[in-house]
Amino acid sequence: MLTTRKKDIALYSCAELGKDFHLEFLPEQEAWSLFCRKTFQVNNNLCPPHLEEVCRKILKLCGGLPLAIVAISGALATKERSNIEEWQIVC
Repeated sequence: MLTTRKKDIALYSCAELGKDFHLEFLPEQEAWSLFCRKTFQVNNNLCPPHLEEVCRKILKLCGGLPLAIVAISGALATKERSNIEEWQIVC
């Protein structure tokens, strides 16, 4: 399996098999929902109000890419929610 954002690489790599999947970026609301589900599982998937601004900035940097959202969410899920400075460092 190969993942890439470069179409020419995808087409070259799947030329023999003829199987490729073009995935779209997630819309903002779906991206936010995925981010919250993965980051705040123990908090009913709800972002604490004091973290919302920094979380939205982090999410914007993910550019709607599901893999990026899931990866950063997994890392953030282990961070202390009361220490906003840690979250700002990630941002």
